[in-house]
Amino acid sequence: MRLGTLGLLLVLGFSTELFSNLWGLLIGNGYVIPNQSSVFTFKATKMNEGSGDYWLYGQDRNNYYTTLVKDHLEPYTYISKYETESILGFDKINYNTWWNPKIPCNDLLSTYAKKPIGLEFIKCERLEKGQTIAKAIYRVSGEQSKEIEDFLIKNYGMGNLKWVCCGWETSGKYGGFEHSEFKKIDSYCSATIDMYASGEVEGKNDPTEIKLETDRNKIDYFTVVVTLVIV
Repeated sequence: MRLGTLGLLLVLGFSTELFSNLWGLLIGNGYVIPNQSSVFTFKATKMNEGSGDYWLYGQDRNNYYTTLVKDHLEPYTYISKYETESILGFDKINYNTWWNPKIPCNDLLSTYAKKPIGLEFIKCERLEKGQTIAKAIYRVSGEQSKEIEDFLIKNYGMGNLKWVCCGWETSGKYGGFEHSEFKKIDSYCSATIDMYASGEVEGKNDPTEIKLETDRNKIDYFTVVVTLVIV
């Protein structure tokens, strides 16, 4: 009986991805098996070349995966192999080719609306799973934050920032705007705008000491997020 079980495990190990995945989970820093897959079917196709033995791209029978783009729930994202059949120029180890080129991911305010002077564009992230499809991140110094807040309230209907517990926020009263290009993606696609900042700051003499700074002018940066959503 024991020999039969051992033999079965050996067969499964050598005929599937079981052994390589178990080894990756054992030694890999950040190595994960996607919830949509399993240790038997998931295959890492490109590993990280730096420190940390984890995969950058992988696949199984149904999907392609990458850890270079994260969704809001998992440290990776994926696309079904069925979807890729209709994508011209698809490359399984280049996530930039994975999605509909109609979905923009850039400085959304400058491209499709009006960006106030002093607001710095940081990056844009694609989020293909769920209602959120792209998110542009901006920042502004605390000293300029009131000016930017007033601009977003006047031009986009964003709510006033209020001090709540440990930082500044709009309490969910987002601003927003529409554009004809968004309707080419989906008839229900539009942009929302939010602004916030944490009031938790490190002590000047002791970095482990955290205090609350209620003077917005003394906060390093406020964050502005422009999100493309389909609702």
